[in-house]
Amino acid sequence: MTPPQKFETQNTSVKIVDGFIVHTYISDFRMGELNDALEIHKFLDANYKGLDLVTLLEFGHGSTIDSEVREFLALPSRVNYSRKVAFLVKNLSQQLIGDYFLKFNNPLLPAKVFYKLEDALDWLKI
Repeated sequence: MTPPQKFETQNTSVKIVDGFIVHTYISDFRMGELNDALEIHKFLDANYKGLDLVTLLEFGHGSTIDSEVREFLALPSRVNYSRKVAFLVKNLSQQLIGDYFLKFNNPLLPAKVFYKLEDALDWLKI
């Protein structure tokens, strides 16, 4: 049986792309919250545990993530669910959130901020 390729939470939508990219989109003018992250984690645990995945976290227009999500993404257990995280941002304030995550949350897995989808996908596929 093929696992589901799409999943939605209150503030996000998730698609599995190319069988290994977890494309998480934070809806326009929404805040990604810890509950969203926990629901996504539960979905991945039930359907994709043990697979070699990478994460593309795309910010919608005017969207952001709260500090609890940044802390959750930096947990050592996240290494079990993704080997890389690319932040796809649309503006400077979203880039600052990504940069803050890299500098102060000290994620164990490689993470990088991008403005262009093609660049993020190229980096994730390496």
